[in-house]
Amino acid sequence: MTEFRKILRYLIPIFVLILYVHIFTALPYFLDAHLEAVLSDFKFDSTLLMGLLLGLGFLLSTIHHLLFNSERVSSLYPRPEYKAFMESSQIKDSLKVMEPNQTPLNNLQIWRVINVIWHRLRIEDPAMEKINERNDSLTDLVHSTGTTYLAFFLSVMGSAALIIYFAFCAENIVRPNLICLGLDAVVIILLFFLHRASYTHSVQNLQEFVKIALLDALVKKQKKGLLRKDIFTLNLPKN
Repeated sequence: MTEFRKILRYLIPIFVLILYVHIFTALPYFLDAHLEAVLSDFKFDSTLLMGLLLGLGFLLSTIHHLLFNSERVSSLYPRPEYKAFMESSQIKDSLKVMEPNQTPLNNLQIWRVINVIWHRLRIEDPAMEKINERNDSLTDLVHSTGTTYLAFFLSVMGSAALIIYFAFCAENIVRPNLICLGLDAVVIILLFFLHRASYTHSVQNLQEFVKIALLDALVKKQKKGLLRKDIFTLNLPKN
């Protein structure tokens, strides 16, 4: 990934967040002229603003990785599941994982095991090296859809705070139009399902791609007689 793409990776979710905050805050007032006058008084230094946006983008990326590696929020923030795949007979016929603790691996540990196997196969199989480029792009897509999913949640909270402030706490109080506020809620609900479906779909794409590519590489090696359980063994450390 180039440096420019890394910067975009952090900035795009923030641009989405800013766009949503503007929409969710403006819609209940239906572009109220009074509110526009209040907002026009805000001035930002462009250099400071760019640094702030990059910082927020990195924060969103950090939250994404935290949630992605947590099993407690998997229902709200899905992640690839490989437990059943690793326990399938096809994988067990091609791979031996030595578990010194004799305790079942959780999903995060299985994900780490798959990463080690994947990168070992990249060294031994030129085809896997080519496939890895697609894997990287799918992983990047999961990151992008995940951070924009988070940006959506933050924009809803930020917009709610702004609406409450303008309606009850500002020097010049501006009350929202209730019909437009209801329309705002409908838009938010629709965008929630859109972002959730987009993120879930990208996670499932990555999950199925890894399963197919990994199984195919292991089975092909086994058919060629290049793979035996006593050779391709992964030893896990003790806790």
